[in-house]
Amino acid sequence: MENKIIERQNYMLKAFRETFAPAFDCILNVIADGREKYKKDDWETRSINHHLEHIKAHINNFDKKRDISNLEDLTHAATRCIMLSQAILNKHKNDNNKPRP
Repeated sequence: MENKIIERQNYMLKAFRETFAPAFDCILNVIADGREKYKKDDWETRSINHHLEHIKAHINNFDKKRDISNLEDLTHAATRCIMLSQAILNKHKNDNNKPRP
């Protein structure tokens, strides 16, 4: 069982560091840009609906021109998905004093 856990962790690290590194770099750049534009942890105070509306808007914009020249909208949608996921995990942890799943 322990070998399966280690194998899974190694796969996750490889995926993060190698396979998806360029996409994560784009997302991290959006987060860094947002740090300069918005107050600290502003994303965490936003409602689920607020995040979903922004996600949908960015997806719809990307859908109009599905190529690299419009990657920014797709990256912003992915960033919002991560922010929403983290906000929900944080709320769950704070509401129940349980570790994250």
